[in-house]
Amino acid sequence: MSAKGTPSAASRVRMATTADAAEVARLLRQLGCVRWTGSDADMARKVGSFLARPRAARTLVIDGREPGTLGALAIVHTLAAPADDGVQLFLDDFVVDDAARGQGLGKLLLAAVLELAARDEAVLVHARLDPGNES
Repeated sequence: MSAKGTPSAASRVRMATTADAAEVARLLRQLGCVRWTGSDADMARKVGSFLARPRAARTLVIDGREPGTLGALAIVHTLAAPADDGVQLFLDDFVVDDAARGQGLGKLLLAAVLELAARDEAVLVHARLDPGNES
């Protein structure tokens, strides 16, 4: 970290793989995804199945400071927008690990989502916000 709120050069956004399933499940629990019920192992299995189907959605992640951990994630869906002759991007889940907040990872991840939208030539980007999220 070069300055507060500025990610280090080591921070990089990448697509999640099935090897990230347990960490993705952990972050989704932090986010308060109540639809994800069951044990940690059960959640990791469900997330692994989801990540194995990359066409369902794209899951972008930033690695955490410790090996094998994730600092942030965003789940993005792309849908056709025939009336606009293009696609729309839906930012469904977005979370920065409690321990990684204040390091600029959210800004870095959001920039990557917007870059993805530009590459996809999205005509619109939607974000679903939880009114109960205070941070």
